[in-house]
Amino acid sequence: MEDKVNHPSHYTWLKEKCGVEVIDIIRHLDFPTGSAVKYLLRAGRKEEYGMDAQSKYIEDLKKARWYIDDLIRNASKQMPYVPIEEDLEREYNHKDCEK
Repeated sequence: MEDKVNHPSHYTWLKEKCGVEVIDIIRHLDFPTGSAVKYLLRAGRKEEYGMDAQSKYIEDLKKARWYIDDLIRNASKQMPYVPIEEDLEREYNHKDCEK
């Protein structure tokens, strides 16, 4: 039986292919980048009651695009650019995370 809370299939499909879940990737990214990646990786895999598969796929792609557009808007306003690695050092600083 699928664990829809801790390990939903629309986020665990990568584990079969390369040994990681989507959360294993996005927890190392800042929120907007992680959200864009999350929606891209689940696109075409998540079902939603009342929506056909193509509509849900397009919705997830639009959500990813929203976060990417937001990143572009914010990057256009900010100078100088701070590399993601430096941002992650400040934001997460986990001892158990390997780079």
